Amino acid sequence: MKGITEVHGLGSQQFNISLVVSDVAVTSFLVPQFVHQWAQFALEVTSTNVNFFFKCVRYAAKEVEN
Repeated sequence: MKGITEVHGLGSQQFNISLVVSDVAVTSFLVPQFVHQWAQFALEVTSTNVNFFFKCVRYAAKEVEN
């Protein structure tokens, strides 16, 4: 299972970035496409949430189940 995939369809210019643990996608985030350029991202994982930071800004947060 890949952690970063391109989203296709209807002119979509986004990537899907997934947190994968033991071949299971725990959660995923859609972000603007960043082809041929560097983009910093980070995941902050707690017991109940995954926070996603894109280009050093908190971009999204999702609740996860244990």
